[in-house]
Amino acid sequence: MITYSLEGMVVPDFSACAAASTSGVAWPCEASGSSEKMGCQSSAEKPEFQSHTTSLKASLSIMASGAIRPSPGIAGNGVYSFACDSDQDSTALDVAWSRGARGKYNEGVLFVFKAHGILVAAKNSSLSVPLGATARKNDQCSSHPGVIEYMSFTTTVDGWLGELSQQLDAYGYTQALHEALMDVKTHIETETVSKSYDAVFLKNRFVAQKPKLVVPPHVDFGP
Repeated sequence: MITYSLEGMVVPDFSACAAASTSGVAWPCEASGSSEKMGCQSSAEKPEFQSHTTSLKASLSIMASGAIRPSPGIAGNGVYSFACDSDQDSTALDVAWSRGARGKYNEGVLFVFKAHGILVAAKNSSLSVPLGATARKNDQCSSHPGVIEYMSFTTTVDGWLGELSQQLDAYGYTQALHEALMDVKTHIETETVSKSYDAVFLKNRFVAQKPKLVVPPHVDFGP
């Protein structure tokens, strides 16, 4: 597996997280004042890191938009995850990878993030998790997108190259792809990156647009 530190992702709302941590309460934006709708801090310990598994195709959309979109589930509408011990340690990432696979959520990608704010007990699965909070039920966590600080991205070389080949097959060698690959090349050549990295770069003369299939007209010559 290969792991990258994530940059350029959407940053959390630190002020809302700090307010929830100070008061021990997080209110959803649709709250009308009812105590049934607010999230009160749980006595359980909040995991330092959390892991979210998905597919390579989905991961491209996530990195393009800068955030994982919330989804419904047993702990309310939020970004779902499991506890993870580290964003870089290979043993911890292997455990998180396997947990996602057991639940059939893992299709080749693992995101690790920190969830700021408070941990609350999930009470109503139909409600959105309030800003400043992460709801928990059993071993599943559901975080408001505004509390998430993205840390790392893990995938496999074969999976990454497989998704790239599908993109090339569908769209050809586009200018956007060329610029992205050159950005990667520039990044790897800087002094801040380990010289042990190996990379293969596609050159224009080796990559051509996929030719269109021309279907000849049907000619009936009879029996």
